[in-house]
Parts: sequence; structure tokens; C-alpha cells
Amino acid sequence: VSTTHQTDTLLQQVATKIPDNLSALIDHYIARLNDSQRKLLTAAAVAGMELQPEILACVLGLETDNLLEQCDDLVRARTWLVLAKQADASDDPVYAYEFRHALYRQRLYDITSTASRAELHLKIAQALELHRNKGYEVTAAELASHFDLGRSALKALHYYAEAAETALLHLSPAECLSLTEKALKLSDRLPQSPDRLNVDMTLFTLRGAAAFHSYGAGDDAKSAYRQAAKLVPSNPDHPKAALAMHGLGFLLYLRAEYQEALELAETALSYGTTNSLLVIAASTIKGQVMMIQGKHRQALSALLQALPALELADASTSQTTAGYIVDPKVTVLGMLSLVLSQLGRFSEATTYMQQAYTRSQAIAQPMALMVTLWCDALCGIRRADTARVGALANEMQVLVNEYSLAQGKAACHWFLGWTDARCGKPDEGFKRIREAYEKNRSLGMVSGGSETLGYAAEALVIKGDWRAAQLQLEQALEIVHCYGEYIYLPQLQLIQAAIAHLAGDIPAETESLHNAILTARQQEAAWLELLALTAWCERGQPDTADIAALEQLITTLQGAGDINILEQARKILRFAQG
Repeated sequence: VSTTHQTDTLLQQVATKIPDNLSALIDHYIARLNDSQRKLLTAAAVAGMELQPEILACVLGLETDNLLEQCDDLVRARTWLVLAKQADASDDPVYAYEFRHALYRQRLYDITSTASRAELHLKIAQALELHRNKGYEVTAAELASHFDLGRSALKALHYYAEAAETALLHLSPAECLSLTEKALKLSDRLPQSPDRLNVDMTLFTLRGAAAFHSYGAGDDAKSAYRQAAKLVPSNPDHPKAALAMHGLGFLLYLRAEYQEALELAETALSYGTTNSLLVIAASTIKGQVMMIQGKHRQALSALLQALPALELADASTSQTTAGYIVDPKVTVLGMLSLVLSQLGRFSEATTYMQQAYTRSQAIAQPMALMVTLWCDALCGIRRADTARVGALANEMQVLVNEYSLAQGKAACHWFLGWTDARCGKPDEGFKRIREAYEKNRSLGMVSGGSETLGYAAEALVIKGDWRAAQLQLEQALEIVHCYGEYIYLPQLQLIQAAIAHLAGDIPAETESLHNAILTARQQEAAWLELLALTAWCERGQPDTADIAALEQLITTLQGAGDINILEQARKILRFAQG
């Protein structure tokens, strides 16, 4: 039974009205009870449908054996109680009883005064807490409900937070949302205090993560994370402080709110560098934004700064990365692989990617594996490895469907569309890419849109429909200039050259190729420069400086392995020299 169900059962006990004729019948049975039986059944009705003898004995101040005798008498009377199914099949007897009918229990609850109910709920909560401290299994959700109904609000908040975190860690974001909603409504009724604000930070942070997992990078997730981040200055050492900052930063990145994300990273660092998780949050946010802006060297530097902090966090017993939208170490390793691929350092990129896979498998977090597959597919696109991208997209689709990862549904489809276009199916590929792009935008995720639309334009170029391709490209370039998203600009300029070639516009083709070379050089991206310079040499009339630059790039990138574009560049060089 889910923790949300347990909570709702207790919080909605009086939701169903018993018909008057049945109420009269049950009242008749109640009148026949002696005083001790009535006290026992009233406490049991407040506790739940099933009676827990040890708990009720504690609440009523009875010896357990005495209470069991009373329960057995009530079972024999065949009116109020029945023996419940045995909880286990061990040799030790397991005494469990339950109400014969839910309506009997509800009537007892209804006729108990509000003050008495609250008193009993509190006593039951305290007894359950003692029972839990002895090592018995009692859920945080059950404790939260009883403390809540027992008017011990602050205690209830702590247990709601624990239950919400448990739900999130067990991949139940909807349950986490339900629990945090109840808790935050309760918190609003309390006066401000350091303890309440500390619990609020936990609740808002968990709610932000759950909203993201359920609905994507929309306003619900952003609002929750922002509320959590507002509380960080008052307690930057709070266990959830870094989680709140990292979550909000990642969300801002996905929403293409890049400047705000960078400001948040600086704010996180301003709280000091003794908290390694805050350093990780700041470095990761900065690295992601710098990468999407085409500042690859700065992105690499920021991401590398996160590695020592990640090692410290791994070694620490007091710091944990549980509860993050995506495991930060996997994020850093995946992003490092992508940045290094942009720079043409494929051997290093492969090493980091292997580490990302190892980490995501070790922590068994579906979202972490999804991000690893996503980054790997992006690296495959840089290498034009169609078979690899297709295989990764299929694996990603299985994962997304199995775990209902809303954030990855679109990505696996545009990767499959990119593969389709290069495997002789440009129409199907374009349709897949475009639908996936629209789906991603509907989830509030804007970041990377220029690249996705670049895939769509490229599919139409492969088809030979340069006019339709131009429309897609213009939308992509609008995102580039609106958000400062330059990561894919050299490739977009190469697509513009291909469109101009199809249209027979040689001057425009020449200008676009030249722009692609300049942009790649500005980004210090050797691999992107090789792509652009190779295209320039194939279609234009390279001069001595172009050939010298090509030779230098081939030397720089000779460790990249057997990649088609590198072999094309070598052929051009051999032809020019021979």
C-alpha cells in the first residue's frame, strides 16, 4: 500500500456518511459494550482498520496480554472484530485483528469528540514512534498523518518530509507531490521558526524534483525550486541547500534562462567553498551554460572544477547526492564527454563517457542512465556515427517507456529521426524530429532547440527540399540569437551552405562556409573547424593557408580514430600536396 494511500485513509476518515438506519443499528451494538471494550474499540477506530495490539496497549496503558484477551472476547462475540490474516508464516504467533466492517469503525470514529480524536491520534503517533525506534517497521507517512491529526504540526512536517523523500527515491513523484502538498498547507498555518523554515526547504526542494519528473521544466517545478532557493541564504549548510540550487539551476538551463542560471551559480559559490555540494552545483550549472553558449574551453574548466568536489562528496558520510533531478556526477561526466567531443578530443571523451555509464549503473537511477545515453547520442552525432546514434536512441526509448521519464520521450524520437534521415527516410525523419521538438517545448524545455531544428533542416536538405529546410533553419537561428545558444551554430552555418548549394546560390554557399570556419575558430572547437574546413575545401578553391590549417587540424585530431570526416580531410590534403 502506498504511503499516500495510508495518509489519505487517515485524513479522510469522515468522508463517507453512514445511512441513518445503519447508524442506529451500530449505535445499538455500541450501547451493549462495557466501558473497557468501548475505550479499546474507540482507540482502535482512530488508529486504523487493523488493530495493532502492542500500540493500543501502549495508548490505553494496558498490558498486552490483557488487551489480547479483550480482543479475543470481541472476536468470539462475532460483532466487532475478526482475526486478520497472519502477517508471516513463522513459528511465533502474530496477533492481528481488524474490524469486521469498515462502517463499524467509522461510526465509532464519528461519535468520538474532536478533542478526544486529536488526543488519541497524538498518543497513537507517540506509541508508533517508540515502536519504530525499537526497530519495527512504521512508515513516515503513517506517523505524519497521526501527528497531523493529533495537532502536533511540526512533528508531522518532519515525517511528511521523510515520507516525501522516500517516495521520490522509490520513483513515485506523484506520491511525493501529494505528500508535499499536504505538508506545505500545514506549514502555512504555523508561525515562522528556524525549524519550520528548515523543513520547508526540504519540502520545496523535493516538490521541485517531483514536479520536474512528472511534468517537465514547467512553472510548477520552477516555483517550488525558487521557494527552496530563497531559504538557502538563512542556512547554506542545510542538507538540501545544494540540491535546491542545483535543481533550480538545471531547470533554468533547460528553460534557456541562461543568464539567470549563471547568476545562480555565482550566488551558490558566494555561500563559500566548504560545502562541496554547493561547489558541484555551481560548477555544473556554469559548465552546462558555457557549453550551450559555445564557450567550450570555459565549460571544460568549470566542469573539471566539479570533479574534486564530487570525490569529496562521495567520500563524505554527511553529504549525499540522493534526490537530485539527475545524479550530479553523471551530469558532469556526460557533459565533459560532449564538450571534449566538440573540441575533437574523442579519446578523453570516451573515457568520461565510460565513467558516466559505470556511475549510472552503480546507482541504478533511470534518469542518470537516460542522461548518459542522451550525451552519448549527442557525441555520436558529432562523429556522424549513424548506427551508434540509432542504437542509443532505441535503448533510450525502452528506458523512457519503462520508467515514464517524460523528459526523455522527445529526445529519443529526434535521435531516431536524425537516424531515419541518414538511412534513406528523410520524410519520416523530419516528421519525427519536428513532433519531438514540439513535445519538448510543451514540457517547458527550450535549451538545445536550435540543434534539434538543425536536425529537421538537415533531413529536408537530404530530401532535396531546400525551401522547407530554409524555414526550419531560420527558426533554429532565431533561437540562437534570442537565447545566445551557439553550441550548434557552426553546423547550422554548414546546413545553410548546403541549402544555398541546392538553390544554386554559390555566393551564399561560400559565405556560409566561411562563417562556419570563423565560428568554429572563435569557439576554439578543433573538430567543428575540421568539419567546416573540409566542406570549404571540397566545394571551394582552398588556398595555401587553408591547406596548412587543414594539415594542422589533422595532426591535432589524429587520435580521434577512424572517422569518415577525418579520412575525407586526409584525401583532400593528399590531393593538394600531390
